Formats: sequence, structure tokens, C-alpha cells
Amino acid sequence: LFALIIERYSDSKDYFPALVKKAAVSFELGQMNDARSFLRKAFEVQTKEDSILAEAYLIQGKINNLLGLLDKAKQDFQQAIQLHPKSRVASQATIHLSAILIQTQEYKSAIDLLEKQIALTREATSRHTAARSIPSLPPTLTTITTKPPAI
Repeated sequence: LFALIIERYSDSKDYFPALVKKAAVSFELGQMNDARSFLRKAFEVQTKEDSILAEAYLIQGKINNLLGLLDKAKQDFQQAIQLHPKSRVASQATIHLSAILIQTQEYKSAIDLLEKQIALTREATSRHTAARSIPSLPPTLTTITTKPPAI
């Protein structure tokens, strides 16, 4: 599906997300050159969709990390976090960035980063849970009686 959108619908609103998703699939399949190529195209046509752009930076960071380009990977992960801080993508970028910070013996920075992300995630989760709460029913509606009504 992503290939079809990329091939035929370059002017579609789905083109940028399709490039990013195709890059993610290529990365997961170990096809780094393809992943990098799709990301290059994605960054050329990027839209204002911060969540998709954050995912693109996350993927690029993973690639740069695997290639040993730690400074570039750090920048990519930081960009992903900055673009969409309370998202799943930001949580993943935080984990990867923290691993690099630990690898480069920047332990305090790694701990601070993880603590900040945990606080953001908790805040987002509590807001999401509160928004989904169902107001409680009045006591008269919550009591079930087994007696038939008196005639």
C-alpha cells in the first residue's frame, strides 16, 4: 500500500506519511539504504504533521545510531522528542537517546531525560484517562432491586 501511494500519488496528503512508514518497514527489514532513501524523500516533502515528522526523526536516529554516528543520532532523537513530546515516538526516542548518553558516560543527562519523559507520559496518561472517565450514575440508578413492584 505504501509503495502504491509513493509510486502513484506524490501529490497526495498521504505521500509524506507513506514515505515515513516505508522507511520504517525498510529499517525493520534491515534495508538501511532503502530506509535512508525514503527518509531523504520524506524530508524533502515534509508536511506540518509533527507526529509523522517526529517518527521520521526517530527512524533516522536509529539508522545513525547503528552506523555509529552518535552525534547525529542524538540530534535526531532530540528533534523527535521536541516535535511531539508526549507521544509514543518521544518515549522511544528518549530510550534510544538515553542509551547513547549512557554509552558516552553522560549518566546524569540520561537520568534527567528519562525522568522528564516519565513525568510527561504520566501527565498525558492521566489527562487521557480523565477525559475517558464516565460520570457516575445517581444512586437510584445503580441500585438494582430484585423485588417486583407492589400492585
